[in-house]
Amino acid sequence: MTTLCHGVPQPRNFVLSCVVMNQNEWARGVAAMIAGEMKRRRGRMSAQRLADRCEELGYAIPRSVLANLESGRRETISVPEWLVLSAALRVPPLLLLFPLGRVETVEPLPDVEVSPLSALDWCETGHIGRGVEPPSAEDAALLANYREYSALFVQWQEARLDARRVTELLDESDEALRQRGEDRRDLEHELRRCSQREDEAVLGLQRMHEVFRQTNVPIPPYQYLSLPTALRRQLGEEDPQP
Repeated sequence: MTTLCHGVPQPRNFVLSCVVMNQNEWARGVAAMIAGEMKRRRGRMSAQRLADRCEELGYAIPRSVLANLESGRRETISVPEWLVLSAALRVPPLLLLFPLGRVETVEPLPDVEVSPLSALDWCETGHIGRGVEPPSAEDAALLANYREYSALFVQWQEARLDARRVTELLDESDEALRQRGEDRRDLEHELRRCSQREDEAVLGLQRMHEVFRQTNVPIPPYQYLSLPTALRRQLGEEDPQP
């Protein structure tokens, strides 16, 4: 059977070399995208300063490596280098890889060309189409549940902080409030809204804890351990450790 490469019949050994070449071209393109954004993002920062900053972050990338990446002499970049460079440049890692607003399309996989936003969505959700299998239902549910838990935790935190701020204002005299341009009745109404938001967050956290128990998934430890012991017990967790 005759095999085609770019529409032209070729012997099998040539086709294999063609596939390898395409794979290498894609890998070089990924490194070039990151290197190009690295150069643009560092602006007036010298390559030496960027190298120093990488070392300060705990992973040294010599100035010569940075220069070779930017010039194209070095055609590969490792995942640790990508992550540390992102931190050194104060750029979200995915924006070095898929520069949103800078290019019309990117190639997150060989022969898969999509918009930068679609590529970013793929990294977050696993869905990209173009013949790429979606993530398992379990992984999709895990990601959704962790995001919901994080959002509820933030809602609980913000409601408590807002309630504390409003309570401190309510402790002031009417004259002091007038000077601040505040109205006591408005503040009391805002305090009730804060309490309602906190209660809603607690109910949501209770629901998510039940979901985690049923699916045998660990509770996000950072947020969980930031909750007061009384609230952890209210959530049905007697042990302070998740």
